[in-house]
Amino acid sequence: MKQNKGLRKKWDFESKQQDSMMSRSYYEGCNVVIVVFDISDRTTYESVKGWLKDVGYYAPKDIIKYLVGNKTDLAANRIVSSQEAEDLAKREGFEYIETSAKSNNNVDELFQQIGRLLVQNNLLITTNTPQPFPKLKKKTQCCIIV
Repeated sequence: MKQNKGLRKKWDFESKQQDSMMSRSYYEGCNVVIVVFDISDRTTYESVKGWLKDVGYYAPKDIIKYLVGNKTDLAANRIVSSQEAEDLAKREGFEYIETSAKSNNNVDELFQQIGRLLVQNNLLITTNTPQPFPKLKKKTQCCIIV
């Protein structure tokens, strides 16, 4: 039986941490970057622009990049249009998808798309024997989701 090793390094930063924390070392060995903003909050959208530029500058050129407009369950309060976000994603070389973590809308689809791209680009490490989960040290696991 083949087993795929999934995410090995995960980072989760707040937008205010961008200037002081991100560098090439945070992207080392990464295959996927997911940058998330709230469609009902212009401030979060504006802050992701810096993250997208940062990814373009520091991340490996073949990295899978997604911009995610979250909180589609708040569509009545939408501030950022789908078209505006799609245009930004396209300009910066990102895929774009909208989700709702609350209602689980498109969340599975996002990760299925990423999984397909990982397989298609041969970015998954496969092994024929099951591997035990590594022992985790406290607070050493992160995920780049902004």
